[in-house]
Amino acid sequence: MSHEAVIELLERLSSTRGDAAWDEFLSGYSSAMVHVIRRCGVAHDRADDCFLDICEALSDGGFRRLRSFRPDGPASFKTWLMAVVANLCIDWIRREHGRVRSFRSVSRLPELDRQVYRCIFERRMSRTQCLHALLPRFPGLTESRVAEINARCSSCSRRSSAGSSPCARRRWRPSLTPFHPRTMPGVATRAAGPWAR
Repeated sequence: MSHEAVIELLERLSSTRGDAAWDEFLSGYSSAMVHVIRRCGVAHDRADDCFLDICEALSDGGFRRLRSFRPDGPASFKTWLMAVVANLCIDWIRREHGRVRSFRSVSRLPELDRQVYRCIFERRMSRTQCLHALLPRFPGLTESRVAEINARCSSCSRRSSAGSSPCARRRWRPSLTPFHPRTMPGVATRAAGPWAR
């Protein structure tokens, strides 16, 4: 959809022709929204519920969220929308399952160790993938150092889960960090900005 068409669509959402504009919006963007929902890790059988919740949030208050898009801002409408959808998806997951929190023993680790823990244990990366993900922030990092930290974190994780409540031992869920377009392949990389919620 062209920039002018998006502006015209957003204007129609606040008019008496809002229903037709909403149908047009859904036909143009629902597949991209579903893609974001899947990328956020929503179970396949729950994706429809999440999608409906997001649509409800987008249409609340006379499409207040959608109409808050700034055409003169740094992000294209689709990039901005994908950020909004991802954040609404994370909100839905948190309402359904609560927040995922690290073990206290992990939160006390040095920054590099915490990042290795998150990559390997929360995001289920291999050590090689972890190394490549962390090299930009930690330039001297080696695969042997990642393996050493992984071994240490593994023992922390076992000690923490052995004495923790059943809630802390739940099946792993994806990390629920707010979406930023640069972290999601396939979505334009212009910054979404703080208004993307």
